[in-house]
Amino acid sequence: MSQYLQASAASAFCNMISPRVLGITVSYSPELMVLRAYFEPGATEDDIEQIDIAYTEIMSDFSLEEIKWYDYEPVTINPGEKMEPLMEWLYIRDKK
Repeated sequence: MSQYLQASAASAFCNMISPRVLGITVSYSPELMVLRAYFEPGATEDDIEQIDIAYTEIMSDFSLEEIKWYDYEPVTINPGEKMEPLMEWLYIRDKK
């Protein structure tokens, strides 16, 4: 499922990730998929909602037999705090 999920995420997140998104991580099982998005301070409600909308697109690519429940966790972290991955990363901002 990982490659399918990566392809689904790439399509869903296209033009949806604002500069205030630091990283997006996911875990999944047949019962539950959890998407956690890390935002820097100052992220707007629109920034958070854009990722939620993209996550809805990802959810539509899976059947109820594959995953029964979904959860979205927007997290704001301060500079220097560490982002904790779930199962795998879908996006990490390039640190230039």
